[in-house]
Amino acid sequence: MKLLVYIPSYNRAASLLRQIRMLKAYAGPGELEVLVQDNCSNQTSYDEVRRFCAESNFAYIRNPCNIGPNPNILAGFLYCDRADYIWLLSDDDLLKPGALNRVFDLLDRHTGCDLVYLTHNLQQQEEVVELDQAQLLQKVGDGLGLISQVIYRSAKVMPYIRAGYDNLISCFPHLAILFEVARNQNIIVCLTGKGVFFSDEHLPPAEPLSYVYSFFGYTLLANNLKEELRRDFLTAWLQVSQLEAIKEYSQCQIHAAASFALLRQYVPGFSGPERGD
Repeated sequence: MKLLVYIPSYNRAASLLRQIRMLKAYAGPGELEVLVQDNCSNQTSYDEVRRFCAESNFAYIRNPCNIGPNPNILAGFLYCDRADYIWLLSDDDLLKPGALNRVFDLLDRHTGCDLVYLTHNLQQQEEVVELDQAQLLQKVGDGLGLISQVIYRSAKVMPYIRAGYDNLISCFPHLAILFEVARNQNIIVCLTGKGVFFSDEHLPPAEPLSYVYSFFGYTLLANNLKEELRRDFLTAWLQVSQLEAIKEYSQCQIHAAASFALLRQYVPGFSGPERGD
């Protein structure tokens, strides 16, 4: 199989149906499998999703309980052995008509690439680059942290899946895997930003608390960086943070405590809230 599209989903039946209908419309020559993993949604309209996925190259799996968003996303990597490439595609990053033709064309033309990176900047020039960990880190601000933006060569990431499970609390376990891949080797990346996603969809905002988890959790990725990169990584995060504005979220105490511990270790002069604050 050439490409596995793995869609983690929870209570977004309407946008999910739009997504899988677009995938089903693909009639090109590339081999495609689509797997929807429903995180125990409570919308009855997921029955329609189940019926829609009763196709030879579509599958629907419903978790017996809600395992949380990060584990449901990360589970996609457990299917790496089913295809040459894996694409963790959100149920609400809606594809344009012809998007899969574009993706298969990229995979066919850039057979030596470890990643296809669908950047946010819509760069007009398609580019293949070799990146070390520091250079990859510089790309995060252009959408690397969003699951839909990256298509992985399965064989490249498969040995590093454990790093994602070690970093579930980071809120970016997929990035933890990618940073581990690049810790001791360069990776070949195809950069492109054209013709895949609709950019003008008005989607419901995420819950405020989810931003807080990711805000603190992002710092924990320092554990997956080379030692010499950690200080600058954490310092850059601290310069744009608003710690006082989000301290009130008591549900985030574990994320915050782990984040502050790293900051105290690597950022000179940082004291931050003490334990119990």
